[in-house]
Amino acid sequence: MDDIKSFRSFCLLLLLGIMFVSCPGSFAEQYQIDISPMSVAPDEKINVVLHDIPQDVVLNLTINGDISATAGEESAFLIRNFSYPYYDKSAYFNTIMTGFVPGTEATASVFRMLGEVEASYTGEVNETGGLNTSIIHELNPSMYNVSVIGIPENDIIHAFIDFGCIARADNSTDEPVTSKSSFILSGFNDGQVEINVYIDGVPQETKTISVI
Repeated sequence: MDDIKSFRSFCLLLLLGIMFVSCPGSFAEQYQIDISPMSVAPDEKINVVLHDIPQDVVLNLTINGDISATAGEESAFLIRNFSYPYYDKSAYFNTIMTGFVPGTEATASVFRMLGEVEASYTGEVNETGGLNTSIIHELNPSMYNVSVIGIPENDIIHAFIDFGCIARADNSTDEPVTSKSSFILSGFNDGQVEINVYIDGVPQETKTISVI
């Protein structure tokens, strides 16, 4: 009987060990990311601090939420004074905006602070009111403005914006680096957005910011 119990215990431990080894997601690295404040007035800065992030990881910052709009009037959703801290020859900027008037044109653009257009895309809003864009462009540490311009069909637009890059903050070292970024959401009066940071596809931090 003791031998049977010992064998069962051994099998249970073996099964747990196999499960432990076969679930690499449980070992995913977690980093300290600070996003603040929790609420902002229109045109107030949002700060993101990424502590001791290894060089050359894949970093994504997403902004997702519903924002106020004026139906029938051309509107611009803006991300202003976006301080971008990384070097990347193929950084990308994806937008999925819904709530525009179907069949109209909408434009997503990335500008440097001095006004030069880094990249821009104009397309026709689809039959469900959506504009999907993907811009890949070389970026380096600087201040940028981002705009998405279209005609809202109703009083609310849903915005999903994804910035992705290889996070090389300092070309003089391969050591982990603490980087700071900030941006201002504007072009609307109120709304609520969820900000997420991912590193190598692993969720690191999520904050819901109220714009009031």
